[in-house]
Amino acid sequence: MLQLLILAFPKAKNYSEDHLRGLLAHELAHYELILNMNFIEKLKFAFKWLFTKKGKAWFETEADKYAIFYRRKDRGYLSSKQIKAYAKKIGKW
Repeated sequence: MLQLLILAFPKAKNYSEDHLRGLLAHELAHYELILNMNFIEKLKFAFKWLFTKKGKAWFETEADKYAIFYRRKDRGYLSSKQIKAYAKKIGKW
């Protein structure tokens, strides 16, 4: 069984419920990204994340994309295909 620990900085106790949902969605997206990688991808990712700014930036951007996708999906505004198509159209995917 996998266990997940998410730590939030002390300022988070003053965040609104909606803001906390977004923060948790982002952090869970990090977990999902890693979970979906095979062993070789994890090794490559770990090296890039540890030694390059680009690797860290990629990880944060991808987590944002996942978080936005799930928040939109939750609210029913756009389908996953619509979100992906729009993100590709504006060069953000």
